[in-house]
Amino acid sequence: MENHSVKDIEIINTAVNLAEKCRYDKQHSNQVAHVALMLFDALKELHHLGDREKLLLHIGALLHDIGWIEGQQDHHKTSRDLIINSEFAGITEEEKTIAALIARYHRGIIPKNSHIYYSLLDKDSREIVNKLASLVRIADGLDNTHMSLVKNIECEILDDKVIIKIAGGYSEIDEANAYKKSDLFEKTYNRKPVLHWSASAPPDRKLA
Repeated sequence: MENHSVKDIEIINTAVNLAEKCRYDKQHSNQVAHVALMLFDALKELHHLGDREKLLLHIGALLHDIGWIEGQQDHHKTSRDLIINSEFAGITEEEKTIAALIARYHRGIIPKNSHIYYSLLDKDSREIVNKLASLVRIADGLDNTHMSLVKNIECEILDDKVIIKIAGGYSEIDEANAYKKSDLFEKTYNRKPVLHWSASAPPDRKLA
């Protein structure tokens, strides 16, 4: 399970238990977490975050869709509330709020200073939410079809853009949704994400 410590794995298992109680889509949630964590590792020199933030990303990504237990409408906000109201031994209340907001902002409008819970965080914590939620938005977009097509990701960081090199199957729907949900990434990192697929993609989507 990624490169987490034993204590971190215990915390992630708590998240998995919550997800199972909420009857989550295991394959999709694991895929979103997998892709988000690959993006995190590939973009370390850009976000400058560490293992603790990676843990919070993992939790937020795994739990991003648990709000579906109460229906599709505003399920991202329901996911946030379910996390906020759950017990998570081993993380602070602020860290739990960050994980909850990562889940909350996987869809819908991007964070605003007036938003509940987000408004209670200090500037540094808000920035962490922005950096991590932006990765989950793209990861979720890349699995809009729920087909787990993305197998591996590498990133090339340039001054005005980030080229996201994707190995795996190509879906026009996933591509369109990833771009649609890249707004927070572009605002946070001041770079436009550019998606490139490997040889499994159509000719116009392949890497040169």
